[in-house]
This record gives sequence, structure tokens and C-alpha cells, in this order.
Amino acid sequence: MCLQKNWILAKEWYGLAKSDTIPDGPIFAFFATWVAFNCLYGESTSDKEYVQIKSFCNSHKEDLRRWNVFDKNYFKSLTEREIHRVQRREIYTKINFETANDKNKDPLERKIALLQIIYCVRCNLFHGEKVLADESTPKFCQAGFEALDELLSIFFKTNVIYE
Repeated sequence: MCLQKNWILAKEWYGLAKSDTIPDGPIFAFFATWVAFNCLYGESTSDKEYVQIKSFCNSHKEDLRRWNVFDKNYFKSLTEREIHRVQRREIYTKINFETANDKNKDPLERKIALLQIIYCVRCNLFHGEKVLADESTPKFCQAGFEALDELLSIFFKTNVIYE
């Protein structure tokens, strides 16, 4: 269950991501949507964010079951090479990419892997490992925004807390 402060912050950031006041283009929408998601999963006491994401997902399995992210294939415009270039010290993106695309894997495990790839994109942007001039950056941001937008929309509809 989210803390009231986290819930309110997440709703505000999500509202910003969806508003007309955010600068045009996918990068800032992705930033705001990620911060909203971070407010929700960030209540965990774990020191590793990817563990917090997994914990959040395991606590909200019903919401993730409703998230039809693989039907939409938000990342279809990205090449496998572009996906593999997104790496972070804690997470080996190739494994997450293979897990996310393996239809024989548990759907929850696939969705967690996809969120961890999106987390890597966030890390690359926030820590300067990915530049805005790279042609794949807007594609990653658009895909990450669309995937998180759908997930957050489901979450806020099914978890009416502190309204």
C-alpha cells in the first residue's frame, strides 16, 4: 500500500506527464511518468531500485495482469542492438530483453524484466550515459512513456487511495 504522500506526489507527476504544459516531445513526458512510478515503488526499504521495482510488482500482481504491454509492443521500433546498448551496472539488459520477449516465461516475470529495461533507460538518461542527440533516445523515451502511462492509468483506476 502506498503512503499518502507518495500517492499524492505520484498523481501530481502523472498529471504533469499528461498535461499540455510539459515541453513537447517524449523525453520530458518520460521523465515525469518515471518520477510518478518512482513515487509508487520507492516506498520500499531496499537499497537497490531494481529490487524495489520487483517488490512493487509482486505486491501489485493484479494491476500487472491487466497491463497488456506485450500486446502493444511499445518497443517494436527499437532494434535489438539499440536495446543491448542500454546497460546499467546492476542489471544485465540482454537477460531482461530475452526474458521480456520469451513467451514461455511467466507473464509477471516478463513485465518485471521490461520495467527493469525501462529503469535502465531512466538511469542512462539521468546519469548522462545516454545523450539527447542519440537517435534512439526519443524512441526509448516514447516507448517508456507509453508503457508506463498504460501501467499508471491501470494502477490509479484500480487503487483509489487518498482521493
